[in-house]
Amino acid sequence: MGGFVADLPNLVIASGQTNSNAISGAEDAEALTFYAPSALTGTITLQVAKERAVSEGGTAASVTWHTKQSGGADITIPAGKSITITDIGFRQFRLVSGSAEGADRTFKVTKQVYPRA
Repeated sequence: MGGFVADLPNLVIASGQTNSNAISGAEDAEALTFYAPSALTGTITLQVAKERAVSEGGTAASVTWHTKQSGGADITIPAGKSITITDIGFRQFRLVSGSAEGADRTFKVTKQVYPRA
């Protein structure tokens, strides 16, 4: 059986901010691909959390963010490029800019999913 690509909500770093919104629900993904806009103010890194944004009881959960690394280096997303990660061992993710962004920055995100037998 073949896999399929599904769009996830966009990650947006608002003008003057450093953190994007968070996305959860990628636990079934084999891969995530992030598509960066053509202009960025700061260096963009990927942060992940093992906790869900909302607890099973429906209340806001405390989240500890960790910068995701590959091969001992922080995962970064250059302007106008895309990256794909395949090590999906987290429950939610967000992007962080090293500098306050000079305009709203929208990152498209897709996930590759393979149906389980």
